[in-house]
Amino acid sequence: MDLSLRWLLHCRWVEPGELPAHLRAFVERVAAKHRIRFPRFGIIEDGAPNAFTYGHHPSNARIVVTRGILELLDPPRSRPSSHTRSAMPSIGTCW
Repeated sequence: MDLSLRWLLHCRWVEPGELPAHLRAFVERVAAKHRIRFPRFGIIEDGAPNAFTYGHHPSNARIVVTRGILELLDPPRSRPSSHTRSAMPSIGTCW
């Protein structure tokens, strides 16, 4: 799957430090809570907002996002906490 993403969708695998700080902090909290390592992240340079996860077990979890969704994921401001709770299951699906 990694190779097909790279060739077909031009997915670029990035280090955690290359992610927006608020996204990295959120994933670090969720990973720590579930006692798993930080998943591998891929970015597809596409303006359409999209994301998906895959992997067979926690040690090979992958999260792939498009540039479009990264642009929509502004750092949290005064959003209600329900947004955070509703986002948790989508991140948790990769574990």
